[in-house]
Amino acid sequence: MGKLTLDSTLVVEFDDRLLAHLQLVIGAKVRRGESFHFTWKDDPSIGDGRTTVWIHPATPIVYKYFGSRQPTINRAWLEALTLTANSATGLQIVPEPAESSDGNGGNGHGGNGNGNGHAGGNGNGNGNGGTGNGRPAPSVKLPSGGPAVGSVGANAEDGRGGSGS
Repeated sequence: MGKLTLDSTLVVEFDDRLLAHLQLVIGAKVRRGESFHFTWKDDPSIGDGRTTVWIHPATPIVYKYFGSRQPTINRAWLEALTLTANSATGLQIVPEPAESSDGNGGNGHGGNGNGNGHAGGNGNGNGNGGTGNGRPAPSVKLPSGGPAVGSVGANAEDGRGGSGS
């Protein structure tokens, strides 16, 4: 689990693989001088809510990875995350689609009950993140008390957790 620190006050743990993709999307936006919202779903153990932060070019951001190996970048996932980042609702964590063998990425879109889920592959939305080769959207756990610290689970079942450990 890597850590994303925003403005030295909010620390959230994300899987290294997800964090690498978020770094590329967030970096591209702030490099262009763009401000945007970033929203993620909280872990059910802390209330099953969501957290939204405002990111702008002057926001100090630190990406701290747990593992030493750079995760492989999934272009389809990068594009899906970028699409949400460029929308009116801002960057949202979406399930990682499987990379297609033809290099075109996934094209399925499914809702997760609130209309912000996307499924990869050639899936059809089924109201729960879609079908196809999409993976469920991770959630973030923010424990009570102390500073805000959270975690997003790895996709360990498919061997792509990316922690490098």
